[in-house]
Amino acid sequence: MASVLGREYPYRLLSRLTLPYTTHELDADLQRLTDHGLQEAITNGYNYAFRHALMRDVAYDSQLRAVRRELHGQVVDLVDSEPPLARDVPDILLAEHCLAAERTIRGLELLLQVAEDALRRFALRAPRSILERVLALSAELVPGSRRDLIQLKTISLLGPLITLLDGHRLASALYQTGKDLYFAVHASERAPFFPVLWGWWFTAGDLIEQTRRSEILIRDVTPDADRVSRLQALH
Repeated sequence: MASVLGREYPYRLLSRLTLPYTTHELDADLQRLTDHGLQEAITNGYNYAFRHALMRDVAYDSQLRAVRRELHGQVVDLVDSEPPLARDVPDILLAEHCLAAERTIRGLELLLQVAEDALRRFALRAPRSILERVLALSAELVPGSRRDLIQLKTISLLGPLITLLDGHRLASALYQTGKDLYFAVHASERAPFFPVLWGWWFTAGDLIEQTRRSEILIRDVTPDADRVSRLQALH
């Protein structure tokens, strides 16, 4: 069970995950693992860690996939039901538990939050990697508005990164996808994603194409958009 929590795992969370084990039984098992050199107590016994990453991987892979999925789901449920446990499971780790429990939409939404927080701290490479992963995983979701909104949010964050790091030409295809998604979702849900359209306009190949895209923005955005989006489209 400990291997599901990662190479390093908090005693408090493990004790909740291993119910109906008694505290005495859990402590005895942990001590045996420590005595055999398989793990070590850290941070004054509040956390434990497998001595080597390979030991954790072997223990994790030895469990049936269905068992692992169930345990990851239990971790998510514990964190949701007992807020103090959230201190032991940051959002990036909770997202991985959600994905492993096949709660994909929740996991992707958490990853988007992590990426957005990283961007606020002016990080570039790490959030880009996260966002590219979200985009790849979201492609496997059942088609529908929730998938489209996740992808739109991802593109709205990823597009400027690619434009900045690789140039607007490499961002062009991404923004084309974003533009199609923008007009695919219901008009009432489009307002937060107007920057995707601005990116689509900005990454046009030449002035003629940029002018054509301007006309599309004025024609297609203005009638049913919110006031801010209408003003942006006219600009």
